[in-house]
Amino acid sequence: MNQKQLFYFAKVYETHSISAAAKKLYVSHQVISKAVLALEEEFGFQLFVRKKNQMVPTKDAVNLYPHTLNILQEFSLVENKAFMFEQNRKPLKILCSYDSLNIIPPEFFSYFSDKYKDILLHIEEMPDLSIVENLDKHKVELALLPGPLDYYKYETHQIAVSDFKVLISKDNPLSTKDRIPFIDLNDYKIIFKGSRTPLDIVQLDSFKKENWNPNIMVELSDCQYAFELVYRNYAVAMVLDYVAQKADSDKVVALPFEPNLTKTMYLVNNSHAILCPEALTFKQELLEWISAQ
Repeated sequence: MNQKQLFYFAKVYETHSISAAAKKLYVSHQVISKAVLALEEEFGFQLFVRKKNQMVPTKDAVNLYPHTLNILQEFSLVENKAFMFEQNRKPLKILCSYDSLNIIPPEFFSYFSDKYKDILLHIEEMPDLSIVENLDKHKVELALLPGPLDYYKYETHQIAVSDFKVLISKDNPLSTKDRIPFIDLNDYKIIFKGSRTPLDIVQLDSFKKENWNPNIMVELSDCQYAFELVYRNYAVAMVLDYVAQKADSDKVVALPFEPNLTKTMYLVNNSHAILCPEALTFKQELLEWISAQ
């Protein structure tokens, strides 16, 4: 077994095709095929089931893949002498929905960095569907995502339940209300924070039950620009409570919906993969911290 064989295996795993992997890596089909066969002979088990034009990973391949990525990553660090700059700290990448990091208190990260000086957290925001794709391909071990999720594919732990709020300019007549029924927004343009994906489609189902079809002006991932549109009273924004807290309270009010509308955030990992020690440590510490609050 060598680094190149593992690298070729990972590419076949990701593309589900020897031909696609070969094309991507600018090598021949035979080179990739021989590498996979050599690994199968050395391990003594089959890595892929060949079905039509696809290479379907076996259960053993699914278990091997995350370890392969760790090995390749470590080799890259040594090869590029990156370990000299990491100060021997083990990197842990965590993906999260836009602005969802706000549900974790800053005190937790301070505590974690003090206790685990050998772990370097790298946290990146990206669209929900991209996060799911990374989880499915075992490119990341942990993520912060909203439900609903496929509970067969993912192990989920509830981190927080947040209320949706209507962000309204103080120049808007609606700002004097205590709560906002959906029907009251019929004449207003709506800004959605983020985009409508299968992960947060639940909110749209809630609208249908109330016979409300929102007049969506724009969907944004940039909350500051959404705030600016609300400040100028061009529209009202639908945001989660922890996002609403960032807005200028002298210019806007954040009011709850009637009926109340919530979104649940989870710490998520692929249920068919074994977490590395660093990911397991972060998961345990975060869940203990949340349960203690």
